[in-house]
Amino acid sequence: MSGSTASSAVTGSGATRPARVAVVGAGAIGGYFAARAAVAGADVTLCVRRPFDRLVIRSLDGSTLEPDVRIVTEPADVGPVDWVLLATKAHQTPAALPWLTRLGERPDGGEPLAVAGYGTYEAPARALKIELRSLTVRGPNPDLDAAIKAALEWHADALVVVSSTLLFPYRKAIADLALKWRLPTAFHGSDWVVAGGLMSYSADDLAAFRRAAYYIDRILKGAKPRDLPVEQPTTFRLVINQATARALGLVVPSALLAFADEVIE
Repeated sequence: MSGSTASSAVTGSGATRPARVAVVGAGAIGGYFAARAAVAGADVTLCVRRPFDRLVIRSLDGSTLEPDVRIVTEPADVGPVDWVLLATKAHQTPAALPWLTRLGERPDGGEPLAVAGYGTYEAPARALKIELRSLTVRGPNPDLDAAIKAALEWHADALVVVSSTLLFPYRKAIADLALKWRLPTAFHGSDWVVAGGLMSYSADDLAAFRRAAYYIDRILKGAKPRDLPVEQPTTFRLVINQATARALGLVVPSALLAFADEVIE
């Protein structure tokens, strides 16, 4: 695949086909966006825990929408997709892991988001003349010990964990292993630092969620998703774990601590 939109995708041969969209979670949000994607022409698969016959959306004006979507209850029944929308509540995310594991499978064994995240480091690393190597781990039971062992064999100076839904449940295990072998760590998101990682610098999740709520409000009030601009993050947070720094024998410069949005003691 060389390119795609929410309703169509371009194959390697240049032919256009409907975009394949998987929506995990059939609540109000998941059901609505699954329906809108289907109406827009996408091939939609709705991933649910309990089976039901059809998806019906009833609007406040009394109109009814009954889109053609595929409803599946087992991750093994899901085929390759172009887009994945996770529409579960935060506390339900662990239950969605089997779906995300299946939907995130690639022929090369990598996770799409993580593979893309690694690529953003390559150009800066070359510019700074830093040797960058990739450690590949695969879910749902990643071999973290083998990955850390490989890093040590390369005489790595630090470990950067790119954004990864599949690795998120193992954030404390990764932080503990890195600390055991005295590897400084950097992450995307403060949750990793709270779990014991050294530092994170990333977009402010709370600010992003607030903007997402704004977009949902616009769409529910009748705005067409294709007419809304795609926004890039404008608010970022630096979080440093001082306890981890001390355990590693590192002294964090006072200027960096003053710049940090949060310092965990």
